Amino acid sequence: MKKYYQFEFGKKFLYNKDLYLQNFINDMLCRCYAMFEYRNLPDSIKKQNIEKYLLLNGHCIFTKENDSFYVFNGDFSGVENVYHKLHKYIVVNVALNLNKEYETEDNTDCVLIENDSERQGFFHLFSKYGIMLNDCEVSLNMLTILSRIPYLISSADEKTKANTEIFLNKIKNGDFSIISDNAFIESLKTFSLNNTSNRQITDLIELNQYIKASSFNAIGLNANWNSKRERLNTSEISLNEDSLTPLIENMLYSRKEAMNAINEKYGLNIEVDLSNVWKQKEQEIKTSIADLKDKENFDDSSKVSLNDTVNEKTTEGVENEKNV
Repeated sequence: MKKYYQFEFGKKFLYNKDLYLQNFINDMLCRCYAMFEYRNLPDSIKKQNIEKYLLLNGHCIFTKENDSFYVFNGDFSGVENVYHKLHKYIVVNVALNLNKEYETEDNTDCVLIENDSERQGFFHLFSKYGIMLNDCEVSLNMLTILSRIPYLISSADEKTKANTEIFLNKIKNGDFSIISDNAFIESLKTFSLNNTSNRQITDLIELNQYIKASSFNAIGLNANWNSKRERLNTSEISLNEDSLTPLIENMLYSRKEAMNAINEKYGLNIEVDLSNVWKQKEQEIKTSIADLKDKENFDDSSKVSLNDTVNEKTTEGVENEKNV
């Protein structure tokens, strides 16, 4: 029997849930790495180091150890401050033989960098949508396979079973075959299955698109999901854009505040801003909304002009009847 080794190897990327989720998180991280642009970072720190800590854990610290600048990921401990936030930060780094507690309050030992105001990061979002998408795609794959079986065939004996397999294999290979034995036909029975997989496949495809759009929207990427199967109007697109802007602005504000504190404490000149690609996307969204508004205004004005023309013709007709 032929073994499809590459196919069997590839199946694990769908059916191995841990592997699927890790790949989904990595894909989303690669998209998010392009969100912000840093300038004048120290040579010992790369943008991906900062962003990975922030996106997955929601926080990290910038500090100086052994005359070099580093960003470390750790966890909070100690007693809450007056605003109920922990401010002691424990870092363990094997490569530097480091096991240390930093004081983040007033930037005493380091500068705390936050991904957002609540220090959440995106790991919970990546995990939620990755799990939902995996379940959806596994179901879609199973339904696709089951759609190959519109009915079942049963045979009365082994001879009929063997002849049936030969007949089906010839049909599968594109060969014409003739059944000349009436007993062979009479010994076969077929059972039609209640197959509603076509509609279910369509529903799963729509669900797949919805989950992907929701995951992109959750991290600030514009991906409209149109369940109406119609074009979206200006208000619907504007509503989607309005839901994206606050998160990106909050993330940018948190990073700028941290970079300003780092520059002040360590005498650096680090800058952070939205990347050019991200700025261009925002501008494209705003431009498309403006174009749609102009089109809708033009359509409304055309309707008004048409109504005025109809009213004028109706009035002229009434006056002509009176004159007659």
